[in-house]
Amino acid sequence: MTLDTPTLFTSVTIACFSGACVLGLFTVSISGQTRAVRYSSLCWSAALLLLGIGCTLVGLRGQIPDSISIVTANALLLIGHNLRPAALRIFFEEKHKLLWIGFAASLGWIVLCQVPAFRDSFAARTLYCQFLLIANSLHIVWLCLKKAPAGMTTPKLLAGITALELGAYGLHSANQILHPSAAFIEIFSLPVTTIYLISLITCTVLSSVLIAAISLERAQLMFQEQATRDHLTGLRNRRSFFDEAEKWREARRRSSATYGLLVIDIDKLSSVNEQFGHALGDAMLQLLSRICLDTVEKPCLVGRIGNEKFALFLPEKDNEAASAIATRISRLMTTKAAKASGDRLKITISSGLFIGTSETSLERAFEIATCCMGKAKANGRNKTIASSGEMTTNGLQTTQILSPFSLTQRSVA
Repeated sequence: MTLDTPTLFTSVTIACFSGACVLGLFTVSISGQTRAVRYSSLCWSAALLLLGIGCTLVGLRGQIPDSISIVTANALLLIGHNLRPAALRIFFEEKHKLLWIGFAASLGWIVLCQVPAFRDSFAARTLYCQFLLIANSLHIVWLCLKKAPAGMTTPKLLAGITALELGAYGLHSANQILHPSAAFIEIFSLPVTTIYLISLITCTVLSSVLIAAISLERAQLMFQEQATRDHLTGLRNRRSFFDEAEKWREARRRSSATYGLLVIDIDKLSSVNEQFGHALGDAMLQLLSRICLDTVEKPCLVGRIGNEKFALFLPEKDNEAASAIATRISRLMTTKAAKASGDRLKITISSGLFIGTSETSLERAFEIATCCMGKAKANGRNKTIASSGEMTTNGLQTTQILSPFSLTQRSVA
């Protein structure tokens, strides 16, 4: 097979139809996909189908009326190209703002083709279409680089392939500008057009594969996320929490960086479950998780490490900063629980706080924080007990550094 332009153009058409079929079959055959992923893949498949039909009509130029091979064909190509960024917006769960501009431009193409001066100018028609194709491709690159979920690699690959496609459109546009009076057949026979079509074939095939790969990577990340998250609160589960905290500690072990570990337990939650039902008890757990997340910022970590037990890893926090966090969480939990229950509930929390350096292992820090939390419960609940892990003749040295509605500090035996 020779690489003449008619053969290459036919290959582009086949690539579009093949991509539409393969991607469509992939979408309907893979179970467990979210609605956004499924609709996104189907939208990209529909885009390829429209591109294939448009290319077919363009290829029949001279055998069918120009109103179909030029006007209708390019309108379908423009709509198909506009569906691609729409598909990615669905996938990334972004609003579809400004997408109407692309469809309006497709309608504008049909309107302009009724104007003889535009309809009879091959250069004007080509540059109009190429400008819209470039705009849609830039949109795709922007979405892949700025809106893709963190940790995904395949959208960056798609951005690279689309950048290659952008180069092809730019090359074709420059070729048209350099030969403004050239006819369709003349432009079609130039070597630059051969490069343009080869680039389109490559990009069409690879982008179809990458759309499927993006769906698979998204599913894999979702499964990984589910394996590391508590299903009720959405927080990190125990394993994920300690694994991530250990990465931070290990990276700074030799520098003796300061960190805090706050362990929180809702007081008498079992009584709430017995009196008001587990639905309200679950709501209190979810409320506490939201308060914890709203109180701290990255790189702090929040996890649910037991039925009623939460933990916060507080890197680079000294005693004063960690104490302020514990105070705020305790106060917000009491006030928001009362407000949410119509003052039927007085929810309090008991907390244990370890403050030390990265030389102290997380296992030891957790042991100390848990011991402090136990002391808080034994000393009347509704308070925070802190320790740096120092030992005295009476055992672990602890201090009640705060209570939810008091800043009184006193030693605890």
